[in-house]
Amino acid sequence: MRESGYEREIMKVFLCGEGGVGKTTLKESLQRTLIQAYLTKRGKEIAPPPEQQEYTRTPGIDVQNASIKDVGEVSMWDFAGQPEYYVTHNMFLGAHNAVFLIVYKVTDADGKLVSFEVACEKNMTWLRFIKGSINFDQYSFDEAAKGIRKPHVILIASRADELNEDYKTEGK
Repeated sequence: MRESGYEREIMKVFLCGEGGVGKTTLKESLQRTLIQAYLTKRGKEIAPPPEQQEYTRTPGIDVQNASIKDVGEVSMWDFAGQPEYYVTHNMFLGAHNAVFLIVYKVTDADGKLVSFEVACEKNMTWLRFIKGSINFDQYSFDEAAKGIRKPHVILIASRADELNEDYKTEGK
């Protein structure tokens, strides 16, 4: 990115995962100040339970620049989790200066903990998708051999607060 005649390297944060797992909520949380986070928490105490809240799908890709405390300026890319958008995601996932946050739900519809096998399969789908989107041809053989250009991936388990009491300890 160029600004005022000098080149700036802005890290990209790619939020990936199925629809309805909390990617947009995570993006908004990362952008909040401490005071905003406190006020949001207080607001959630009087908010309706999650199953009664309206779900709004992210259309395609939502891109926002944000300044995150102790990190700096980042470009946050919130990818829609519905399969009909996957074909366009492939064109944008190949950035070399990106961190991939794969968000997945740890709860099922009944508030039970999702099995390890189910969680692995959901995450493997996105890991394969990311691997297939990166153009390794743009890197030198030495970089590829040394693992310099491997994607940075972080798995994030969401919705642990929605677990039934019987599963909260196991969920932690």
